Amino acid sequence: GNPETGAYDQNLDTRWSSNGIGEWGIADLGESREIDAVAVAFWMGSQRVFKYDIEVSDDGENWTKVLDAHESSGKSENYELAQFDKRVTARYVKFVGLANSVNLWNNVIEFAVLRKKN
Repeated sequence: GNPETGAYDQNLDTRWSSNGIGEWGIADLGESREIDAVAVAFWMGSQRVFKYDIEVSDDGENWTKVLDAHESSGKSENYELAQFDKRVTARYVKFVGLANSVNLWNNVIEFAVLRKKN
């Protein structure tokens, strides 16, 4: 009932839900771009801490992890910024859900890929 497209539709009334550690969704940026952060809003994010990895790729086959077991604050359902250690170039950005502090569900209201201004 909550497909992956709900995480990328820029609509805070929809979401992507998937049960299990390692469930993932991919954002295709259309072309390789410089990026250095993601912003994620989680359903029930004010009541649960969500954990996730972020991986990037230019070809959709070979992936590099840029965030490892990152945790949300557990205090908000608004976007939360997660900055990479360094800027990378990628076309595909994969969100890998590692469940939450209550159960194995991954519930992403919105997922955005960002580049901080210089």
